[in-house]
Amino acid sequence: RPMQIGINILIGYPTETEEDFLKTCKFILFNQDVINYVNSCNHVGIAYDGRLHKMFKDNNEMNYIDGDNWATAHSNPAIRFDRLSRMQALLKKINLESSAYHYDKKLKDRPETWATFPATNVTKSIDTSQEAAR
Repeated sequence: RPMQIGINILIGYPTETEEDFLKTCKFILFNQDVINYVNSCNHVGIAYDGRLHKMFKDNNEMNYIDGDNWATAHSNPAIRFDRLSRMQALLKKINLESSAYHYDKKLKDRPETWATFPATNVTKSIDTSQEAAR
């Protein structure tokens, strides 16, 4: 092909819903014939006192522990790890693997320390979510 098209995938914005995530998956599936590579596929990290942190903190819409360990009504570490895993599976299935996955290994291995948010309304299990992505 004369033109190389690469994409960067960012998963787990504080307001990202399951529907938003599935739209991203569908976009990649529908455009896989023109996407040559994935530069990176990462979940959202939020800098302490950065724009996003301040905005959600000021409105009491975030439980923030650190840059990778935060929760809102739509996102928490469990949801982000699940979606990142599902995205990895999708990319592998269509031969668009990325080598730049962002995992905080210490956080992933200690789910008892994950931030939660009282109004989290996403309760799907990983199995249910994987079915929805197919």
